[in-house]
Amino acid sequence: MTYKKSMIMKRIFITLFLATLFLPGLVIAQGIDRSQAPAPDPAPVIELGKTEEFTLKNGLNVILVENHRMPRVSFSLILDRPPLTEGDKVGLLEMTGQLLRRGTSNRSKEQIDEEIDFIGASLRTTSSRIAGSSLTRHKEKVLTLMQDILFNATFPAEELEKIREEALSGLKASKSDPDFAMGNVRGVALYGADHPYGEVQTEEDINNITREDCKDYFDTWFKPNHSYLVIVGDITLKEAKKLTKTYFKAWEPGEVPSPTYETPQRPEETTVAFVDRPEAVQSIINVTYPVELTPGHPDFIKASVMNGILGGGVFAGRLMRQLRETHAWTYGAFSRLRSDELIGNFSASASVRNEVTDSAIAVMMEEIERLRTERVEAGDLQLMKNFMNGNFALSLEDPATVAAYALNTRRYNLPADYYASYLEKLSAVTPEDVLEMAQKYLHPDQSWIVVVGKGADVAHKMKQFGPVQYYDIFGEPTTFNAAPPVPEGMTADRVLQTYIDAIGGAENLNAINTLKVVRKAETPRGNMIMTIINKAPHQSLMQLTVEGMDMEIQARIYDGKQYQVRQMGAAKPYSESEEVETRSRAYIAEELYYEENGVSTTLKGTEMVEDKAAYVIDVAFPGGRTFTNYYDMESGLKLQTAITSETERGPVTSITRYSGYEQQGEILVPATLSIITGGNNLSFDLVEAEVNQPVDEAAFSIK
Repeated sequence: MTYKKSMIMKRIFITLFLATLFLPGLVIAQGIDRSQAPAPDPAPVIELGKTEEFTLKNGLNVILVENHRMPRVSFSLILDRPPLTEGDKVGLLEMTGQLLRRGTSNRSKEQIDEEIDFIGASLRTTSSRIAGSSLTRHKEKVLTLMQDILFNATFPAEELEKIREEALSGLKASKSDPDFAMGNVRGVALYGADHPYGEVQTEEDINNITREDCKDYFDTWFKPNHSYLVIVGDITLKEAKKLTKTYFKAWEPGEVPSPTYETPQRPEETTVAFVDRPEAVQSIINVTYPVELTPGHPDFIKASVMNGILGGGVFAGRLMRQLRETHAWTYGAFSRLRSDELIGNFSASASVRNEVTDSAIAVMMEEIERLRTERVEAGDLQLMKNFMNGNFALSLEDPATVAAYALNTRRYNLPADYYASYLEKLSAVTPEDVLEMAQKYLHPDQSWIVVVGKGADVAHKMKQFGPVQYYDIFGEPTTFNAAPPVPEGMTADRVLQTYIDAIGGAENLNAINTLKVVRKAETPRGNMIMTIINKAPHQSLMQLTVEGMDMEIQARIYDGKQYQVRQMGAAKPYSESEEVETRSRAYIAEELYYEENGVSTTLKGTEMVEDKAAYVIDVAFPGGRTFTNYYDMESGLKLQTAITSETERGPVTSITRYSGYEQQGEILVPATLSIITGGNNLSFDLVEAEVNQPVDEAAFSIK
């Protein structure tokens, strides 16, 4: 068992053990009345530990939690600022946070990294935090670096460009991730595109951000009288006062803006926000709406119990029981009720197969409504309270949690005993309280149902839940373009023949003896090179390497008789069906030889691939392997190949997309080959293509 797994198991055991401490008292005695359930024990008194607070003359609020069990100390400088809109520069806050650590007038990024690494410390920056931690003996070194960043950050232009490139690369990769689309559309539906929580980042936003924008943000918001310094660890109050004065007393106070925003409202009726992902084999579902629930609200503990019973993280939640255990539609179904200083929200989510998307939504809505109309069983309520008891008790083992509680108490003006009385309030929650909270905070009749899935299979089933609005992956309203029906008389053979003709025709393809195509993909860790070589009649190589390095990442080889897969230079096991498939596909134009190799094809219908209508052809190999090809209904060119595999987390589809066909000799070759798997997108652009040039036979050697 790995260290990480063992620690997870340990935490689960401790949570369950602590939960039993709060179960109704067990009496081991003779003559007790077993017909009556024992009364719950009184809620234990919570000792949060000693927290000290003081304020510097410049207004910096300092919170100290002493803990001398380990010789470590951490410092977190936290801005007390409201959420902010970024307009046409979404990403400014995140990029500013990264840039803060990239250089000062005294140190370069590399020097900061070296100094931190030398003492085994950590130093992190965000748009609202500068945080460092180290062994106690190195605490002044960490404070020196934090001070240098706070007073002398230079926001290096060259580092901003590196961050920009990383952001653009990340955004490009995210476009194929259904969770990216879900996050964007859910935010727009919940809050509106102009709210701090609803803004969506685009490439234009990233390119709009300048060094001056980052510096202006820092100069505007980093003020001591609107900040907290949270200190946790092996340090005394006397030391803390001395060090904070030494390193932060010169920080000049100032006033900051006070932005206001309209409060988002629930939709007047339940509305579906749908994002079409034609390649999806699963739908992501999220039932959500805004909730006015601030941190420390008198309802929060009771409402949290209510949400926990529905699906708030415990495995026995109703959504989990219904969607996973009863129907086997998903690996997980959860709900969340979130408090927030501006506006909270409720959400219930799951990922399910396309064919059961509507059924899963119906069950989720039924369970939400049932909690509003039926009083919960006492046993279910007690189970949830025990679980929350255990989690809360476990959280108190971490001094940082105690510090966070103290910070929340100050920031949100909570009662002084809010956390100390948590278990007492939790113990007092009744079935009537749960019903009241459900009726107050659950609104299945005024929800957004956000769905990211395959429109051709799912969209028409959504009207039963309410009006359907369509969005693109960036949360922009769009229309659902259904592909036209298959023309009368069209067959799989005709589609394949049209494709062969479109890329050059059978005569030209058969005249090719060798074809070598080299493509390159830019990644944050270096350029990846894909080399594909085909030699008639059916030798083939697909190899991935890193540019400038003599290192093979992966290779798939068929020498005409044998098949081999290599991973990092080592041979990797493969199945018989993989070998049959590779042998059948080891041609310059595999479609020419489907019939000869016993490959069956079926015209399944039509679908949209991005903005192009496509014929959908299912391809089945003699060994049992299958995949799906999509051919442009207008040009006949192949647009993509989709292969679906079963994993522990459900079906996962890998997409290979072909675009920008270019003339190479007498045939067309895709200029860009994009591989989309699990939310990752690698685009390989054409570097060179050689037709009928000599090929070294060693390329096909089996090692």
